[in-house]
Amino acid sequence: MASIEEQLPAFHYFHVGNGYTGNIGNRRYKIITDRNEKKLTAHVYDGPLCYELTKARDGILFTGEFELTEEGFDQCRKWLEEKMRETPRNE
Repeated sequence: MASIEEQLPAFHYFHVGNGYTGNIGNRRYKIITDRNEKKLTAHVYDGPLCYELTKARDGILFTGEFELTEEGFDQCRKWLEEKMRETPRNE
């Protein structure tokens, strides 16, 4: 099984404003770059649907926000590694 670190592009990819999606098995993630707010927002969700349909159905399991810096990117990567393995709690 590939790790998040193996899948993600380098920080510069995000620094110039790109977003990124990926998956490990059925667990999916999306990273959105906001250059105006200088932040990265990462979402983790399950299932076969795309991010937009999953979000519309309140299916996002975890969301994290990080500074758009190399340190923030490292925190995002570590957070994703953890959340991709975590089982969400039913509330």
